[in-house]
Amino acid sequence: PTWKDYIADWQTIRNQFRCWHLLWAVLGFKCWRRMMRRRGIKCGERRLMKRVSYVLGIGLTPVFIAWAVLAFFLLVIPVATFYFLRYPIRLSRIVLFLNCMASGVLGVVLTLHSLTFLIDVEKRQSYAVTWIVPNAKGYPCVCGCTFPLGAGRCTTLLLVGIVVAYKAFTL
Repeated sequence: PTWKDYIADWQTIRNQFRCWHLLWAVLGFKCWRRMMRRRGIKCGERRLMKRVSYVLGIGLTPVFIAWAVLAFFLLVIPVATFYFLRYPIRLSRIVLFLNCMASGVLGVVLTLHSLTFLIDVEKRQSYAVTWIVPNAKGYPCVCGCTFPLGAGRCTTLLLVGIVVAYKAFTL
């Protein structure tokens, strides 16, 4: 059969694109899940620190999340995009999924950022209004004032972030 116009499902992607397993392994979810199930840290064929792996997994959860997000945006997305450019029809389903995940993560980041702006006025971005006024000697003088971003705009950005994250993760 011809595979030219075939839209691949998850099983086909795992079987035909061998690097897919490596990409997900780099994210570290398997290691973190093993630690949370008290199975230790796998080093070759040995499993180390079985007794403390759960506590270590809880303590390292923020590190695992930060690493997974960084690896997702800097490794998984570019590699998947490269393969998508080579096999656009076959990988359309997986690229849609990855785009939704990326949009969802960025929606969560926008939500947290806007929430920070709403809570602390000092951290809000400022914008400037400038105008030209002639001075007493006839030369133009540029005057201006800076204003922090208003609470209404921060609330709007917060709602946009929530809606983007919700729609992206539920697609």
